[in-house]
Amino acid sequence: MTYIYAFTTALIVKQQVATVEMTRQLNDRFTEPQKTREVKRTAKDAYKDAITFFDAYVKNNCEMKELPRNLIKPMKNTTVLDKLNLNLTQGEKEHLSTLLDKAESQRRDTVRKRVKRREQGVKPRGEYLGKKEGKLKQLKEALINNPKATNKELATLLQTSIRQIQRYKQEVATG
Repeated sequence: MTYIYAFTTALIVKQQVATVEMTRQLNDRFTEPQKTREVKRTAKDAYKDAITFFDAYVKNNCEMKELPRNLIKPMKNTTVLDKLNLNLTQGEKEHLSTLLDKAESQRRDTVRKRVKRREQGVKPRGEYLGKKEGKLKQLKEALINNPKATNKELATLLQTSIRQIQRYKQEVATG
């Protein structure tokens, strides 16, 4: 965990002294901190690897494709979660801005798309189902009052298409 933190910190601050200091501060917060000498060594190694990666990344026009194989690259979020063996609850995952697993990423995408649809004026599914239930009820009453009515007459009465009346009749018959 120390290496992952130091590597990421080095990519952000790009200074060895700051990377070592920030990593040492993190280590001090652990319930079982590592030795200072070990933390410094790990942070320096992570800094060297991060700067080597960053230089190659810049030289490659900021593209991850076709980077040399011997480089140590930043880990994907899922890899970090697996390596750290974190068992985060759903509530904790909702508060994170990064380190998302696939399920949380999909949930956030669904929420974002739902908000976008509402902004565009699309009604929630419940409204459509309520409207449909009302039409089915009207159709049942119309069929009781006038059982010989044609689909065209029923469509005019319910202000919907003939095809929709056919679908509603099928639903009434099976339901």
